[in-house]
Amino acid sequence: MLDWTMTGAHASTARGYIDPNAFRYYLPSLLIGGLNDLGYIDWTLECLLPAGRKRRTTGRWWQEYWTGFAEEQKDVVRTYLITIQSMLREATHPSELHLIDEAQLIWGRR
Repeated sequence: MLDWTMTGAHASTARGYIDPNAFRYYLPSLLIGGLNDLGYIDWTLECLLPAGRKRRTTGRWWQEYWTGFAEEQKDVVRTYLITIQSMLREATHPSELHLIDEAQLIWGRR
């Protein structure tokens, strides 16, 4: 997370500046960083969601990002969301739980 925070911008902001394949390449570092420091879990969760308040999955950037994941990789993200949800259930702000719910709707629940 140190590398991400040194940029001075939220990791999800990087989406607007790099291609979906590059962003997908860096996603594992965010997943691990969120586990290592739960204070940054919102960074990870925002990167698992389409940009914008309405979370539209129909945009070109999101479609390229999404279709680049193998089904096994999508399963890893689903497992990650379940794990984070169980870790944070009582120890986090409701907004983070809402981000998990949104991500589970997009990535699919198991």
